[in-house]
Order: sequence, then structure tokens, then C-alpha cells
Amino acid sequence: ANYYKAECEYFNNKQSEAVKSYQFVVDQSTNEYTEKSLIRLTSYYVKQNDCENANKYFAMLEPVASSKNTFIDAIMGAMRCSYKLKDYDKAKQKAIQLLPIENVPKENLVEANMVLGRIQLKDNNLRTAKSHFDYVISESRNELTAEALFQRATIYYQQTDLDAARTDVLKLNDDYSAYEIWVVKGFILLSDIYLAEKDCFQAKATLQSIIDNYNKEDDGLLDICRMKLKEIDKLENSKKAKAIKEE
Repeated sequence: ANYYKAECEYFNNKQSEAVKSYQFVVDQSTNEYTEKSLIRLTSYYVKQNDCENANKYFAMLEPVASSKNTFIDAIMGAMRCSYKLKDYDKAKQKAIQLLPIENVPKENLVEANMVLGRIQLKDNNLRTAKSHFDYVISESRNELTAEALFQRATIYYQQTDLDAARTDVLKLNDDYSAYEIWVVKGFILLSDIYLAEKDCFQAKATLQSIIDNYNKEDDGLLDICRMKLKEIDKLENSKKAKAIKEE
């Protein structure tokens, strides 16, 4: 009775009342309406961006899922919510759980590899992170691919493989220019590559080009460019001062 009451409330756009009724259903012992109620609850809390509650119900949904799609959805939901909550150990666990399952949709495997790549990079496990980004780059063509190219370029830069880093930045610009934030981050990295090659002129020109052409102040990238320009100017001035002193 509570499930049908919840459905009536749900379809009459009485979401908060419906949630209480679905919660009543799932608080009882497992029954034929448990899974359907959990699917409604997880969907509601994801839409509300309430990851704490969504995660709670994804954990309950996974063991009662009657179809493979629902089982995979529960794992993916828990992975996404855990990552948003910065519970990286749990996010990593759910991503790893997903990978060996047969016939998982490619976009889910790409997303799981992206999450694993970010977490491994955060933990400075560069080689493992790169292998996950490699998968994303080879198996997708979307914003995650753009991010993966930038992150892989960052890894190459940290490993002082400057040519490989530059190649990924240029590929990012050529093939994924629609994802502007990653292209801009890539060019900021390119300025670091030039600086590592002691080419201050190109480093400054790259940063100035971003300042001249990128108009979003709220993401902090322009501030980074201005700060880096000042640092290069200081570096050049100290070199000049040292040269004068030596004369």
C-alpha cells in the first residue's frame, strides 16, 4: 500500500511526500517493492545533489538488484557520489569493482578509468594514473578525453618527457578545442614546458596569448597566467642583474 501511495505522490509531483513513503517501504524487510523504491530514492537524491543519502540507498540497491543494468547503475552511482564526497578510497573500490564485469557499457568503463586515473594522480602514482588516462584517450572522444589528455601531458611533464607532453597539449588543442578550460590549462602547461627548455620568450608569449584571448575570470586560470608572467619577469630580471654584476 505504501509503495502505491508513493507512486501516486511521485506522479502527482509531490516528491517530498513520495520520498517518505518510499523510505517506509525500504525500511521493511526485503519485498517485491524494495528495489523499485530504492531506484526512485537514488534517483531523487542524485537530482537533489544529496550524495550522502544517494550513497546510502545505492549501497542498499546493489545487493537486491534484479538486473545487470541496475547492478551496474548502483556501482556507478556509488562511485560518482563517493568521488564527489571526496571519499576517494570508496570511489576507487567501486571503480575497481566495475572493471572486470562483462559487457559493461563503454562509457561507464571510460568514466571508471577516469576516476581511477584522477585518484592515482592525486596519490602521485604516475605510471598507474597514466595507464587509466591512456584507456580514456583511446576509448572516448568527449570532455573526459580532453581532461585525460591534459592529465597525461602533466604526467609526461613531471617525468621530464617534454616532447610527449607538448604532443598531448597540441592534440588537445587540435582535436578538443570545444572544451576550452582544458585547452587553456594545456597552454598554461605548454608555457611551463617552454620554461623548462629555457625559452622564456615563448613561455611569456603563450601566457600573454591566453590573457588576450580567454575572458573567464571566475575559474582562476587568468590569475595563474598573470602570476606566471610575473615569475618569468623576476627570473629574467635576476639573470640580467647577475650578468651585470659579473661584468
